[in-house]
Amino acid sequence: MDKDAQTGLYLFPDTRETLARFKELWDGKLYNLRFSGGYQDA
Repeated sequence: MDKDAQTGLYLFPDTRETLARFKELWDGKLYNLRFSGGYQDA
């Protein structure tokens, strides 16, 4: 994931899927998140 050119911060994709993955993380269903190349079911 590249840094935002304007802020210099790493930004998460602004999608419903991103929120769903964070909810799974918070619920203990996931142990980490990666957004480097899009989401892939494992």
